[in-house]
Amino acid sequence: MTSESLLSVIVPVQEHDCLGDTLQALATQQGVRPGGFEVIAVDSLYQHDWSAIVARLHQQYPELQLDFSQIAPTRSRARQLNHCIRRARGDLLLLLADDFIPSPGLVRAHLDVHRQYPSEQVVGIGPGLFPDTEETTEFMHWLEDSGAIFGVRFKDPELVLPEHYFYMANTSIKRNFLHTAGVFNEVFPYDAMDDLEMGLRLVRLGLRSVLVPGAIATHQHLISFQERCLSMHRAGESAALYELRTGGRLLPAGVRGKSPPRRRKESREQRYARVLQRHFVNGYRQTLQAG
Repeated sequence: MTSESLLSVIVPVQEHDCLGDTLQALATQQGVRPGGFEVIAVDSLYQHDWSAIVARLHQQYPELQLDFSQIAPTRSRARQLNHCIRRARGDLLLLLADDFIPSPGLVRAHLDVHRQYPSEQVVGIGPGLFPDTEETTEFMHWLEDSGAIFGVRFKDPELVLPEHYFYMANTSIKRNFLHTAGVFNEVFPYDAMDDLEMGLRLVRLGLRSVLVPGAIATHQHLISFQERCLSMHRAGESAALYELRTGGRLLPAGVRGKSPPRRRKESREQRYARVLQRHFVNGYRQTLQAG
């Protein structure tokens, strides 16, 4: 990475209503030269009309390179990502969830880590943390503290990130490295499992993930237990569809096959884990049975 390298922020719009906050935070990034990055966002769910927000940002921040487009209706995040990547011009791609509100120095921090680690295989991972407000529920705290939501505990001050970790929420990757792995697999119908499958491909190419502690994003999403159950069912469905259509495997048999038994006495946290796993397994089994 050179001092003049262009970074492309990729934002697939999902079932959230905070895109305006995300784009506003990107428009006011600090420590980045004007025109030093672009934002590529795509909507394919049509649940909100973003036109007024996009127009305001273009008028208020004329230096912001914002490319907002809409494609044929689909819930597939993989399809959204591929669309954005085709439109992006940057040597470095920053994959950012639309409900991850970037801190003022997030883009700068991602640029810096790739200048520090120029190896093509290095990927920068930024934390996503729920806001510490009265609206943040006990269940959300459990998701975060346990690592159940993203697979690692970003709030742990002593976190050592697994070198092969990858997720699609706050991650920067060199375009050439991603291109070598190929496009995101559009067999996945939701915003689930597509980043896991891509991560497995990147691992085979030598992926080395590096934590970027200065690239903090606020996860502006009040996740209910019921919503998370639906997400886990969709994740199970996605894993099964991948197996049916490709013959490959994403997860060990023990994770896919059986719902964990209910204990005679279980804590609230144990119940969360058990029920969420049950929804994943149900989605997986039902999809396999339907063929």
